[in-house]
Amino acid sequence: MELRQLKYFIKTAETLNFSEAAKALFITQSTLSQQIRQLESELDIPLFQRNSHAVALTEAGEELLPHAQKTLRSAETCFDRIRDLRSLLTGTLNIGVTFTFSPILTETLLTFMKKYPEVKLNIFYKTMEELMEMLSRREVDFVLAFKPTRRYEEIESHILFDNHLSAIVSNRHPSPTDTP
Repeated sequence: MELRQLKYFIKTAETLNFSEAAKALFITQSTLSQQIRQLESELDIPLFQRNSHAVALTEAGEELLPHAQKTLRSAETCFDRIRDLRSLLTGTLNIGVTFTFSPILTETLLTFMKKYPEVKLNIFYKTMEELMEMLSRREVDFVLAFKPTRRYEEIESHILFDNHLSAIVSNRHPSPTDTP
């Protein structure tokens, strides 16, 4: 049983007319009839009563229809979810963060959550060593931390920004060089 056959069956059941169903599906009537016959053969029971003037659902067809509709809706939902996942509109993102980066991350996470409300975020605050182990075991998707001091063969690092540490004081504050 194929989704295509269920789609054809549903349209034929809705119209109770092979010609109209084929037209609505943009296929030939012979293709539609063949696919319905294959479905009936696979199920080993007729789904339609046919005569030269009318088409009607059999008891088996009546029974199949709601299940076929539910199956097609589920398949469409599945395709939509995968498309959203591929487009980064849904899914789960596991982020490892060292404690030092916690204050920097808060505002960025709020912005991300507003932009991608269907993405579930799991944030793990750990030490650098713990996060590297989690990354190695693929328990997190990425880590925000200072560049590791040792090299990990299976882990790739990228510098996001270069920052210089500065001591900033008022011009009225005595500097260490001003002492006698």
